[in-house]
Amino acid sequence: YSPKIVGIFMTGDLEQLGPNPIASFSKGKRVNEFLDQMKVSLFERMIVCGRPVTRLTEQKRQHKILHDPVNDLHYGRANRTVEGLLTEDMKLHINLMRDFLGLGPDVPYNEFQKHLAWVEITDSIAEFAPNSNSTRNLGNVLWVTLRLQVLKNYFRGTVFQRCAIYVPYRAQYNEYKSLFLRLKRREGFTDNELPFLRTTDSSIGSERDFVLIDLTQVEKEGFLADEGRACVTWSRAKMWQVTV
Repeated sequence: YSPKIVGIFMTGDLEQLGPNPIASFSKGKRVNEFLDQMKVSLFERMIVCGRPVTRLTEQKRQHKILHDPVNDLHYGRANRTVEGLLTEDMKLHINLMRDFLGLGPDVPYNEFQKHLAWVEITDSIAEFAPNSNSTRNLGNVLWVTLRLQVLKNYFRGTVFQRCAIYVPYRAQYNEYKSLFLRLKRREGFTDNELPFLRTTDSSIGSERDFVLIDLTQVEKEGFLADEGRACVTWSRAKMWQVTV
């Protein structure tokens, strides 16, 4: 097919995660002398070398209320959100956030709260998982457990296709995996009635209508101190986003 090729187009986002070379360190010792070069993607190197580039600043997949903070922090407010993202199906879920958060009828429920929420769980404890240096938080997992039925009620058999949980730490990911197994065995949940689950680093390319971001710990920035990783984390949700 090579004689038929008339051009090569590359797409990417320099504000999000770049290459993540593996086997670059072993017990604190560098074993890959090309590590620094590999951390700069071919896409970025082409731009640095002056290849023609067109920046697309019109975004259609994330609700404006969700995208505005990402736009401010990572894109210098260069992006423009195209309105009209709400489908008729999504309009039927106008009380989803109220029910998921357990807000009573007397609690104010404005347009902002219908799409975006930050939840602080005061009695949760972040700790290292047994025989691991990865962090977990069982209090956060318990809080989420008590609300998965709400997603099941709203999305029925499409929870996996429309909802996701993203976590920065492998130990917390493993806690949710164990939880999902228990729910399937004891409560009769099916795979399609449970959210899509990924760590932040493996979430690139995946997005869902409803996204729960479990920070696991807030004593320090941890993995999310990396700006690219933070940009990925808060740009996965299309319509509803809860950060715990």
